[in-house]
Amino acid sequence: MINEILLEAIDADFDLDAIRGELVRSGHAVVDPHDARQYLLASDDDVRERALAERRGDPRRISRSVAIVLPTARRIAINVPGSDPMPARRFVEWLRARQAFRVLDHDFNDFTDQSTDLDFIFGPEAA
Repeated sequence: MINEILLEAIDADFDLDAIRGELVRSGHAVVDPHDARQYLLASDDDVRERALAERRGDPRRISRSVAIVLPTARRIAINVPGSDPMPARRFVEWLRARQAFRVLDHDFNDFTDQSTDLDFIFGPEAA
């Protein structure tokens, strides 16, 4: 599993309005109260609310129970928690159905070919 990934647009910039809309529609994402550029993406409402309360309590920390999604026009950075990568996986599946992108790690190593199977990035889906 890769914990820090970058999705890099190939042919056209990412549609930030659509991405932000999808994150909000997912029901489990919330704009980070201390950095409005990024989203906290949780597996369910309880996890989201606990992470949000922790973040508000200490702005220097972000709960390890949520993914952090930072979308820009050219790249989307995702910090994936080891405890529950499925919300991030669902977001990447949604995005992959709409646009081509490269998959890079935090050192800019290209894992696009290996990541055609998302298990390479996120590990196997829970049964």
